[in-house]
Amino acid sequence: MAGRRRVDRGEAWLHRPGHARGDVGAGAGGSPFLIGPGETFQSAGAPFLVIVEPGPAVESGGDESPEPWPTLDQVGPADDPAEYPQVGSITTDHDGQVIENVRCSGLIRIQHSGVIVRDIRMDFGPTTEGAYWIRTEFGGNVGDILIERVEIDAPPLVNGIRTIAMNFPGVNSGAITIKDCYVHGVGSGPRFYNNNHIQDSIVEATFYAGSDSHRSGIGNNGGAHCSVKRCRIECRGTQSSAAISLYGDNALADDHLFEDNLFVTSDGYIAYGGSVSSKDFPQGQNVRYLRNHFMFRQPYSGPLYGAITAFTNGTNGCVKSGNVWETGAQMNDGTTVNAGDPV
Repeated sequence: MAGRRRVDRGEAWLHRPGHARGDVGAGAGGSPFLIGPGETFQSAGAPFLVIVEPGPAVESGGDESPEPWPTLDQVGPADDPAEYPQVGSITTDHDGQVIENVRCSGLIRIQHSGVIVRDIRMDFGPTTEGAYWIRTEFGGNVGDILIERVEIDAPPLVNGIRTIAMNFPGVNSGAITIKDCYVHGVGSGPRFYNNNHIQDSIVEATFYAGSDSHRSGIGNNGGAHCSVKRCRIECRGTQSSAAISLYGDNALADDHLFEDNLFVTSDGYIAYGGSVSSKDFPQGQNVRYLRNHFMFRQPYSGPLYGAITAFTNGTNGCVKSGNVWETGAQMNDGTTVNAGDPV
């Protein structure tokens, strides 16, 4: 987790257990104190210089990422997961529960609000328990959930067992936030519905288990008020649908923001924008793709069609602005795009 990284204007944080992103640590007697511009914060014997200035804030220690999305050393548990105790499946039993610093060999079922899941590695083999590593239950009527610095390291599975990383169904009463996470080896990444947000994370959905179902880096079959910021989201290989699959199957796709991300696939379209004519809710609204980079990664697994489809720019509050191609490629229709070309 060491290294400099870009963050929002006016923010700075330390990737140390027990310290929230941005501003507080424990002072004398356990009282909180603010970390100001140019100050050095001592934690576990390691000083960190926090710089706050107009524009992005950075923290010291290593090379700065040249792009807004993170590198592998900036995501996942803060400490070596090999030192964490091994546990089985976990089901929450009260509001505000904190689940942290363990290596989980089962599922995490969230049935309460205010839950924090952090500094966890999940790397177990196949079972018959279900299809999701982390999910909300009881219809999803929970909220104010934070999932941070979690690594899902999926082993190779068969018959489609447990191929989706996270699932947050229903009408969530408060936000579900995922940040600084690393999800890899899965068939599909997080599945969103309402009030779901992912930031500063990496998702690599590259595993095909033989199912006829399509796979997505992030999937959303209808819902509102979701965002993806400063992430690298990939979905590659057989039955890959897109890095972002925003469909109006179950509800209108409304108020979704995709900002400062790298989206990667190996065929087809890289993103679906929420206005798919064959769906029950065919017209998305207030969907924004801002300053994202798009990329087809080789080896290609099929024909290349383009960056974004099923998107009505300038209609119903939908906006596409500042997006570019990360690398060049030749589309199936013969069109060639180059790195830096607008999307």
